[in-house]
Amino acid sequence: MATFQSALRSAICLLAIAGCASNGRQTGGPQPPEEDAEPSSPDPQPRTPDSGSAKPPASTSADAARDVTGADTAVAPPGADDGGTPPISSEDDGLRQLLVTSAIGLGYYTACHIMPGLDVRCFGDRHPRTMPPAGIRTKQMTCAHDGCCALMPKEAGERIRCWSDKRTIFPPADVARMVDPVQIGIGYQHGCALNTDHSVTCWGQPGTMNAPPAGLKAKSLAIAAYYNCAVQLDDSVVCWGINPPQPPAGLKAKLVTAIFHAGLHLEEAKGGTRHACAIQMDDTVRCWGDNIDGTTDVPANLGPVRDIAAATYNTCAVRREGEMICWGKRRLYPDRYKDHPPGIKLKGIRGKFAAYCGLQLDDTIVCWGEEKTSHLTVPPGTKAYVP
Repeated sequence: MATFQSALRSAICLLAIAGCASNGRQTGGPQPPEEDAEPSSPDPQPRTPDSGSAKPPASTSADAARDVTGADTAVAPPGADDGGTPPISSEDDGLRQLLVTSAIGLGYYTACHIMPGLDVRCFGDRHPRTMPPAGIRTKQMTCAHDGCCALMPKEAGERIRCWSDKRTIFPPADVARMVDPVQIGIGYQHGCALNTDHSVTCWGQPGTMNAPPAGLKAKSLAIAAYYNCAVQLDDSVVCWGINPPQPPAGLKAKLVTAIFHAGLHLEEAKGGTRHACAIQMDDTVRCWGDNIDGTTDVPANLGPVRDIAAATYNTCAVRREGEMICWGKRRLYPDRYKDHPPGIKLKGIRGKFAAYCGLQLDDTIVCWGEEKTSHLTVPPGTKAYVP
């Protein structure tokens, strides 16, 4: 009998193992969706002994074959976890709206956007800031004055990968491995990540005062050139960095947009102009900071909005039905201002320096503003990845 029972137990175990193998996952509770493996990059970033951060990628044959307005010729289909963006809490409406345009990366000289296949396509002058690592695939992009960073999946090890000839936006290797971001952003000489546990991690050049307030727990971030703002868990807003515009007392918000303009050297950061705007809990807009020819004068008839973005001397908001309304009269360089197409309808908008890019209702990208290079010239019909 003992021998029969032992054999019976062995048979049951073999059946259980076969069942596990046929399912391809372990039993015992809810399981994550199947994931495609992240393709290995043919251009791993070398390390330097001084800071451990990644060097800008050297030009490769794949880079040489890609002009700055063209995509890689071969695009793998998107996988379930390529790009690594974690799920968002149903309470984080502001972050959810910000991530509608997670494919848009906009800088002063540069724009890099994520295509529907999760490959990255850059626009502007040929430069390290328009040359992403060969084969990179991502679901979230952020750009600033001199470069861009992308959110990578957990399998990549380092969760943030950047390209630029200026290393201050690159997170140190240990930081890039430690963070677990749901949102990333970079300024001129620093960057920050909002992690899945609502903590905030920042890095950058000494003197940028990028360290977040002690114990900060946030729902979303706004990263300007030399300061940052966050919507906290109680919906209040806090800003920090070099001379940030302090939010109005009692402000409660879903999301914030922030902008800084001056000379971009660290010693010049205390001067210049800066302003920020927030979508409040009732979807109305409130702005504060330096009012330059109407940058903070919210139109009385604006009404509720779904998204908002700030640029150097103006602000644009997207009404619930997609209509865009802008305010602020000054142009930084009027002779190189490129206007937006009339009557555009948007589902999201991003601003950086003196320019904007928006995501139209059909997921195509449209950009306008002051164009120093060709970075706002996106071919008509170019579609972006949308979460």
